[in-house]
Amino acid sequence: MRSILLSFLMCAACSTIPIPKDPQECCKKLKKRDVTLKTFERLCIAMVFLEGRFKDDARAVKNIRDVLEACKYVHGVKE
Repeated sequence: MRSILLSFLMCAACSTIPIPKDPQECCKKLKKRDVTLKTFERLCIAMVFLEGRFKDDARAVKNIRDVLEACKYVHGVKE
């Protein structure tokens, strides 16, 4: 029974994923994702730099740490 239910759920999940007709469309989406992640990576590097610069400002430190937590999540860093 479990295997039937599992196979049904897998088929249902696969049927909801739209498959692009043009393979170039997929490449464009991957390129856009890579550019976005590269920009986000620069932001994360800047936040690491700024973390050491604003040690006296509690509000800035909190905001910087929040952004760094988001960076860790996006890039899959576990500590």
